[in-house]
Amino acid sequence: MVSTTNSRNTRLFKAKYFLRNDYFGASIGHNPSYVWRSIWSVKDVIRRGFQWSIGTGELIPVWNHPWLSNAA
Repeated sequence: MVSTTNSRNTRLFKAKYFLRNDYFGASIGHNPSYVWRSIWSVKDVIRRGFQWSIGTGELIPVWNHPWLSNAA
């Protein structure tokens, strides 16, 4: 298995945007790329632990989602 911390993209972003910090300590930087702005903008969601609360499930339209296959 390939470690994501050693991937080329991870090394590139680390060298350019958070050389002295980790991802959570990184700033947006000067003139960031669209990709970095997008990755950086979800830090708080990742930090809080993204989750979807189901509750009773009554309002979840599982049968209408496109990820369900029509084949039985």
